Amino acid sequence: MAIMPAESQHDVHSDASFPSHTLPCLSHSADIGSRSPQCSQRQNEMLPFDILCQIFDYYASKETQYPLETLLLVCKFWSQAACDYPRLWSSFKINTKHIIMWCARVPLRMSRCPDSLLDIEITVGNSTAVISGEDLDEYYLSLTESLTGKDGEVARRWRRLIAKDCGTVYWVSTQQSRLAKLLHFPTPNLEELSLDGLASSLPILPATPSLKKLTFRRNKLSKLPDLSTVLELSVCISGERYENALVNAVNLVKLDFLSGSFIYHIRGSYPHLKSITLPGSMYYKSLAGLEAPSLDRLCTSFGWAHQFHGLLACPGVPLQDVRELEIGAEIMSRRAYSQHDGYLDALRRFLSATKNVQVLVFTDAFISGVILKLLTGDCEPLYQAHRPLIKLYEHEIHLEQGPARRPSVDKLRNLVTGIPSLDASWEDIFRLLLDDTERRIMGL
Repeated sequence: MAIMPAESQHDVHSDASFPSHTLPCLSHSADIGSRSPQCSQRQNEMLPFDILCQIFDYYASKETQYPLETLLLVCKFWSQAACDYPRLWSSFKINTKHIIMWCARVPLRMSRCPDSLLDIEITVGNSTAVISGEDLDEYYLSLTESLTGKDGEVARRWRRLIAKDCGTVYWVSTQQSRLAKLLHFPTPNLEELSLDGLASSLPILPATPSLKKLTFRRNKLSKLPDLSTVLELSVCISGERYENALVNAVNLVKLDFLSGSFIYHIRGSYPHLKSITLPGSMYYKSLAGLEAPSLDRLCTSFGWAHQFHGLLACPGVPLQDVRELEIGAEIMSRRAYSQHDGYLDALRRFLSATKNVQVLVFTDAFISGVILKLLTGDCEPLYQAHRPLIKLYEHEIHLEQGPARRPSVDKLRNLVTGIPSLDASWEDIFRLLLDDTERRIMGL
């Protein structure tokens, strides 16, 4: 099967008909019909190159079904200017639904930015064309080799690589592994990497000395890349081999464990770590070996009292220094519901330990109702020396002091529906959460 010949310089979608507002406007729309093509081209040629580059950059940031190649159709002057602007062609937003088109387009774009660092975003989808499995293999091989180079010469120019949904549709087996094999080249300029659904029994990305931001989700890998240079890490992990890899991430500033992670034992010293997001599925002793002396932002959700106890018992996490706390409630089982007295006791202790919080963010109405009821009752002495900012969805208030506290809380309750009444019993509040959980499980 012969790969489709490369598109010409002016090829775009064959069915593209562009409304006037999709291209940058050079004159008032009322005058467009009365101007001759020669007049419009002369006006185009009057634009300085740096202004054209700003127009091109804006168009590239909005690129959707109308590709960058559309700019080549405006006039000869724009076509030449666009081809002489390498940065315009160094970003790729590829959807493999149109794999035949991208097999032709990628080499041409590469030729227009031969020395530029590359930002690549790949979304994996089923091809819109009817292609046999054997031919589809060839198209995928052609595309991935264009993005890496046969000997990795293109991969050395990667600055940003985002691969989405690699574990779905066609790439769930053959192409999923093929992508992993093409990630075996050194990537000395790679600063940001995000992989979703990748499978490989061999190590990937052997040299990433510039890597600063890494996101891993739903991957089945023998090991993670070197994390010693990473500053921001978002990862969904379940397994000791991934936890061991985190020990080397000594320069982390931000660490997010994504939904679906199950943390058994995180250990190591992270002197620069400022922000951490913990999953609800967290073993209560999992943080015993964690040291994060600079932590000032904590994001977590709790469905069981022992999860509070795990944080409270962690000597390496200075809860008293946390300035921003984002908190939610996990799905509650009937067993947890029957033990809600222990949950409340642990929550009271946790709030007392984070007494210097300046920003308190609630991720759901239930947890806001529980904590606000505590702060207007048993825990009212908390936060009386300052006015923390309370956030729920797009709404925010300052939690006032003394007699003004209850009115400030009522203000938030009037803005957001679903917050349990401050006068409701604890039994009724936890019953609401249990009912909500059961409705979600049943898909209602």
